[in-house]
Amino acid sequence: MVNAAFLLCEQPSSRVLQENMDIFQETWLDRVKVLTIAMDSLISADDFLAVSDAHIIEDAKAGIEAIVGRDAERLDRVAGEIRGRSMRICELVGGEMEQLPAGSNYGENVKTALRVLRDNVLPQFVSRAERLGNEMWEAEKGGSLQDRDTNRDVDEMIDACNFIHDAVNDIRQALLMNRHPEDVDSDNEYEEDGGTTGRF
Repeated sequence: MVNAAFLLCEQPSSRVLQENMDIFQETWLDRVKVLTIAMDSLISADDFLAVSDAHIIEDAKAGIEAIVGRDAERLDRVAGEIRGRSMRICELVGGEMEQLPAGSNYGENVKTALRVLRDNVLPQFVSRAERLGNEMWEAEKGGSLQDRDTNRDVDEMIDACNFIHDAVNDIRQALLMNRHPEDVDSDNEYEEDGGTTGRF
């Protein structure tokens, strides 16, 4: 697919190369979908949430580094990764909840926590991250990026990421309410693997 994209870039008006690119793209997306389904069947939602939370923490730290380094492009990329991970959490956990019997209090609690992330927290995060990124882009274009209050921007990023982190933890807690204590891995295991608790 990469080679097909390179060829298309060299001759963007070529219909044959465009069709070639479309075929490779469709095949690649299909394979990724199959791989995603296979991975979803191998990992429990509990483990997926713990790992996703750890990745969101890493992304948040990368976002802070981007702000300190005054790198608006990297900040935009990191914000997109946090949004993508959050949407993936909603997709995977929501799919698991759909398999439960209708009217299950447990399922409804998890769905409520998912709705909070998807409908309330995530749009706020996206809005704040976009505003921060746009302000940095404008300051860079205007030559005033060095004059921005980095501490204020870092606090804004930390605050936005903490809302995501808290919402993911709420989903995880709601999910664990129906588990037997012996079936649940200790948070200590995840902390040793990179940490899933604590704030930024």
